[in-house]
Amino acid sequence: IKTYLKSNPPQEGSFTYQFTACLCKDQPRRFFWDFQTNETMTIAAVVDITAEKGICPYDLAVRPITANRFVTYRKLEIY
Repeated sequence: IKTYLKSNPPQEGSFTYQFTACLCKDQPRRFFWDFQTNETMTIAAVVDITAEKGICPYDLAVRPITANRFVTYRKLEIY
């Protein structure tokens, strides 16, 4: 998988970091971004499924049947 953040309004810094990792059956993944903002924004965490070789051991990985992209949105409120 490749995962990254998108935001509205656009943000720089950690938002441009992209993580690539193996999606393995028995190894859940957690990704962390450290960023600062002084305004309310909507953040999208995007996960793209990739078929690249050399990411997983023996090139074995879990591949979802339903989609190649998963997105979740959250609103970050600044008061």
